[in-house]
Amino acid sequence: MTIIKRGKLDFRKVVLPTIFEYLVIFLPVAFYVGLESMHRGYSYFYQSPEWSIVSIFLGFQSFFLYFRHLNSNNRRPDFNFLGILILGLVVMTFLSALNAYISLDEQHNTISQVILRLILLFFSSICFFLLDSASRI
Repeated sequence: MTIIKRGKLDFRKVVLPTIFEYLVIFLPVAFYVGLESMHRGYSYFYQSPEWSIVSIFLGFQSFFLYFRHLNSNNRRPDFNFLGILILGLVVMTFLSALNAYISLDEQHNTISQVILRLILLFFSSICFFLLDSASRI
């Protein structure tokens, strides 16, 4: 039984494991931020610098899971794509780390920092789903 059936993805073998791995990375930090926001105020939930840390985790895990799944299927990565991937991960990691560091000071944790943090989280989540799902096909 192949993973691709008549042009459709096998949901159980591609999408569900990707969602599970995403939740394993995302939910512990979300629970921590939720608990912390109960003590600091509910606005801390979206202003927390920990969302940048999740972006870094997702970036690294998407890279390593991509290689793990390709190696388990005895496939070789596309090295042109790999160069772009590594460059994007380095930029995203640098921006997320810088954002987390700047946001530790509440005076510098402005709305633009929060928006940048959420944009980085969004793109790291999309990259995670794309890379992990693509490597399973």
